[in-house]
Amino acid sequence: TSLPSQRSRSTSTRTIICSIPRPVDRFTNTSMDMITLRLVHGYDDASIWAMIDAARQTHLKKLMLQLYGTGNLPYLKDDLIQCLAEATAGVVVMATSQCQTGSVIMGHYATGQKLLGAGVVSTSDMTIEATTTKLVYLLRRRDLSTDEMRDLMAQTAPAAVGEHL
Repeated sequence: TSLPSQRSRSTSTRTIICSIPRPVDRFTNTSMDMITLRLVHGYDDASIWAMIDAARQTHLKKLMLQLYGTGNLPYLKDDLIQCLAEATAGVVVMATSQCQTGSVIMGHYATGQKLLGAGVVSTSDMTIEATTTKLVYLLRRRDLSTDEMRDLMAQTAPAAVGEHL
């Protein structure tokens, strides 16, 4: 709990107590067990698989993939799709775009369809920072399953936050 700090000052006849509220840190004790992967041409599936596997053993909660354009991989590799499908068990895997503008539209191309089938969630037009902030908020609620977080990540921020803000 956050208790206000108190400062007291004695005068000749009375004591004045001033309460100075501290800002409440809504994200205290929030686990930031997250990997962000910016996928480029020539990435190595085995290295990505090993990194995700090692991170899952240390309580990975979120995996953010920075993809091309509307949510495309540089190459459609079945090993990576299988790795991501396995990672979605207990981990929220999200797809963001490396582009400054635009939106991730899963299913627009074959690669996006495979990612969607593996359980990867589109972040639509959210920036990496907005995506991280939204997911940290959802993790702080502690009443949501991984599937519920995935569903809420796919909704607009007001709908995901709802009455809990």
